[in-house]
Amino acid sequence: MRMKNIFLLSVFITVIVWSVVIVEKNLSPEINNVSITLDVGENASPPRRVALLSDLHIGESQDELERLTLLWSQVLAEKPDIILLAGDYTKDKRHVQNIDVHRRAIAEILGESKNIPVVAVLGNHETWSSPSSWSLAFRQAGIHVLENKIYESRVANMCVRGLGDYF
Repeated sequence: MRMKNIFLLSVFITVIVWSVVIVEKNLSPEINNVSITLDVGENASPPRRVALLSDLHIGESQDELERLTLLWSQVLAEKPDIILLAGDYTKDKRHVQNIDVHRRAIAEILGESKNIPVVAVLGNHETWSSPSSWSLAFRQAGIHVLENKIYESRVANMCVRGLGDYF
């Protein structure tokens, strides 16, 4: 009975590890266009194009930063009225050797917005790796960071509310 349990536990662990490796290797960002129509009567404002990026989990390799740059250029090519960033821009800080350099590189890429407003909240990975440093790097790159705040965009004619991550 004990051997059977050890065998089943081994199989279970193998499947979990294999699943995590396969999922992580095969995750690739993609652009999905979704249209939401609100019936607000005569006072309806024109449609808005909103880009939302979340859970990018970028590593510090040059390859991953180049993929982020490519993804970002694709987002900008869609010409959204506003770009919302919903956290978890980096991998776990234990997998990043120089988090300061990594943080600035990500902020620099995401800050190049061609005058499109970019609004961000921090995710748990940023909270675990000096949230004040992430906020500062993003603000220095021109990104509006919301921590239980409101951002009003005159360009997109909308209000964005951002809540912090208290994970």
